[in-house]
Amino acid sequence: MQARGDALPGSAAARNDAESDEGDAMPIVHIEILEGRPASKKRALISEVTDAVVRSLEVQPAQVRVLLREVPPEQWAVGGVPMSERVAATAGDGR
Repeated sequence: MQARGDALPGSAAARNDAESDEGDAMPIVHIEILEGRPASKKRALISEVTDAVVRSLEVQPAQVRVLLREVPPEQWAVGGVPMSERVAATAGDGR
């Protein structure tokens, strides 16, 4: 049951409420990277992205959500070739 004065989800009133109250906005940033980076690098990335969102959207750090997903190289392909095969080929070249 809906409380009096509450807008129905998805209604124009609900959208207007959300748009007019930017202070409650929670920006969510999704980042996908190949797995294998050290925790310190991932922490630095999360921190820098949070800072950039805070500056550009003028929100508080506590409002920013950063979702970092690590993808195994066998599940990430470029040009139809999984990164696991590209890495193996590069290692075989002596690079």
